Formats: sequence, C-alpha cells, structure tokens
Amino acid sequence: MLSSNNRDVLFMQKAIDQARRSLKNREVPVGAIIVKNNRIVAKAYNRIESENDATAHAEILAIRKAGRKTNNWRLLDSILYVTVEPCAMCLTAIYLSRIGKVVFGCASSNKMYTYVSFKKPEIVQIPDKIIQEKCSKLMKNFFKEARVHGN
Repeated sequence: MLSSNNRDVLFMQKAIDQARRSLKNREVPVGAIIVKNNRIVAKAYNRIESENDATAHAEILAIRKAGRKTNNWRLLDSILYVTVEPCAMCLTAIYLSRIGKVVFGCASSNKMYTYVSFKKPEIVQIPDKIIQEKCSKLMKNFFKEARVHGN
C-alpha cells in the first residue's frame, strides 16, 4: 500500500497531466482530480476560454463530473488534487460539495480566498518539492508565453 505522501504525488501527477491538456486550448494550465477510496472518480482541466464560461475552472468541472459519476452531489470522504491553490469560487464549490481535503501543487497569486468566511476543508500544499516546481513551472511558462503573444 502506498504511503500518504506517495499517493499524493501519484494523484498530483495525474492532475498535472490534466493541466498539460489545457495548454493545447491556450487555457491557463490548471488540472484537477477527485479521488475517493483511492480511485479517481473525476478529472478535469480549465476550459474557460474554450467554453466561454468564467466558471469552467478545473475544480468546478471535476466536481460536476464526480457528482454525475457517483450520482451524489455530496462528495464526502473525497480528496481534490489540483495543480494550483483554489480561488474563492472554487473553494465555495468545494465546501458546498463536502469535499474533505484539498491537496494543491503551487500557491496562487490570487488571495481572494482569504475572504471566504466558512469552515474550510483541510487544505494542504503537497510537500514534494519536485511536484510543487512542476506545477509552478507550468503556470509561469504559460503566462510568460501569453505575455509574449500579448494575451
């Protein structure tokens, strides 16, 4: 059986794979995986640009998929793995869907979530420095490229 840290690294790598898929559509590279009982129940990546939908964040899309797959909007005992620390909107959806734990890859520069005033689930940054760096590099490279092309 995998240790908690090794399991987190394995699932975070799957979230990174999702984030990389978003790059093909010129989306901000954020990927999310929802796991229950050590099984992936949903995976998603940002689709804001391709769907012209400001709410099409990876976390929201994964929550929607997980609810449909489990036939239950309450995602109790689930863990959300996401490559970037969730924003206020996504944190609210995480709270409402009853996800118990969030593991994120790199910190967000958008700190609006600090104004959310409900009891938050356990939210931890993955301790693996290599995974943190992969998530951070994905974001930095995307925005560097976007600035070059004037987006």
